[in-house]
Amino acid sequence: MPGSPAEEYLRTRGLLVDGIERYALGYVDEPLPEHSHLRGTLAIPYLRPGDCCSIRFRCLEDHDHQGHGKYNTVAGDRPWLYNTAALGGDVVGIAEGELDAIAGSRVIPTVGVPGVTSWRPSWDRLFEGYQRIVVFADGDEPGWKFGRSLAGKLDNVSLVKFSDGDDVASFVQREGVEALEEMVG
Repeated sequence: MPGSPAEEYLRTRGLLVDGIERYALGYVDEPLPEHSHLRGTLAIPYLRPGDCCSIRFRCLEDHDHQGHGKYNTVAGDRPWLYNTAALGGDVVGIAEGELDAIAGSRVIPTVGVPGVTSWRPSWDRLFEGYQRIVVFADGDEPGWKFGRSLAGKLDNVSLVKFSDGDDVASFVQREGVEALEEMVG
């Protein structure tokens, strides 16, 4: 990963500080032939104690992603909750996306949901008993709807809504960790 486009991508977004080693992020430089379409992507493993249950791949190109998604996964994979190591304690954050979970974790332990439509009802019970759950709502209608939905089903939710077009990672990139700390309170 050192010197790769993925390292530069993370650096420009303020995620390099903890990202590479703590979250075992990688760069797909020489994929297996059946995964050649993933060449040049950021590899985001879904780690659990002792293993990796899934890997998602983030396209690093700044384009419209025609012919492929901005995020990709191995065929047949199911949605998983990202960064489950953040669970436990009295306070937890929930963000849409892996990179937003990493950015949010710079302030409070934060898990990531791989898209606003990926929430599974079985995940509700993982958030029982928290003194406070901070839901980072992306600054768009789906993000706000997702945040309101979680606030309606989970106890002790505080919504942190970002401005139009913003999310946790872009906010931290532009405003800094201290500004996010102020928003979270």
